[in-house]
Amino acid sequence: MARVTHHLDLCLPVPLMCLHDFTPVPGPVPPPQPGLAGGTAVEIPVPAGWGPGVALDACKLTTSVFLGAFPMCQEEHDCGALIPHVQVVPAPANLDTIGHVVNSARTARFSASTVKADGTALACMNLIGWPPAPMSCCSDPTDLPIGSALTNLLNTVEVGMTFGDVLAGWVAIAADALVDAACEALGGGEGADGPDDPWASVLADVVGDGVPTDRADLVAVGLKAAVSVGCGLVKIAATGEGDATAELTVGGPFLGLSVEVGASREDGAWGGVVSGEATGGPLHATVDPGGMTVAAGDPFGLSRTSVTTDLSGHSTETRSTITEDWGRSTVVRGADGTRVVSAGAPITSLPGAL
Repeated sequence: MARVTHHLDLCLPVPLMCLHDFTPVPGPVPPPQPGLAGGTAVEIPVPAGWGPGVALDACKLTTSVFLGAFPMCQEEHDCGALIPHVQVVPAPANLDTIGHVVNSARTARFSASTVKADGTALACMNLIGWPPAPMSCCSDPTDLPIGSALTNLLNTVEVGMTFGDVLAGWVAIAADALVDAACEALGGGEGADGPDDPWASVLADVVGDGVPTDRADLVAVGLKAAVSVGCGLVKIAATGEGDATAELTVGGPFLGLSVEVGASREDGAWGGVVSGEATGGPLHATVDPGGMTVAAGDPFGLSRTSVTTDLSGHSTETRSTITEDWGRSTVVRGADGTRVVSAGAPITSLPGAL
């Protein structure tokens, strides 16, 4: 069994450190080594509903089903960008820390496929528990499965993962590690050498991926796409549902475009997946065969509004805001003018009921 996680539960790597590349800050005297891999950084604990992650649409949170007053984390939840890093080994002054903070991630890799809220499986984010369901934490040369939402151990609501859920999560983690190792060997992966100028390398980390043009990048994109589809098929076979899709992303978490294609299986039926996304800071737009959704909010993730327009031109507006008790409330205005308010009940003790 795994405890559910709400948006205020603290997520962190255990024990607070991850491996990260190290490049000394250039000084008046060139350092004897222009770059040194294998550094270690302390990663600061952040709430599951980390403000920048909410603002950039990385956090996947319920809008109408709550744990006490708090929304819960759903499948593929990510705390998102701008998680503070403090380099400790081999020295505090690390030029790469800028890129590490900009591209930070703490991602839920496990979910309870048979327990859904708002139509999506609830995330399982417990490294300490049985079976272990760790989050993936950003690291070099590959993300490490050492993250956990430790404070969710105080929650009293549990969900059960099937054997298929556990298998799908560990297969995805192992596949990502193998892909990162292969891409690094090819020269197009996460650990690939960047521009010779260290400041140009920092800029490249902030801006994100460009359009793949050379052979190494094209092979890396193809390999990642094939493995993504393969992991999706494993999940579908193991749990009966999931997405087997390939995604191409240009840019980074603050300014980027992505296209996703593939197939999905839900409620016993197969369907196609074709979508495009664009991100510009806290502004996020998604287009798929069902219509378009545009979302925007403040950069701290305190409030967020999305408008979904279907092919017939009908629009639905959803606004989520932080309440005085640090819960969330959701207001939905339908195409016919209806207004529905969802809010968790205020609590005076440990959260313990949906």
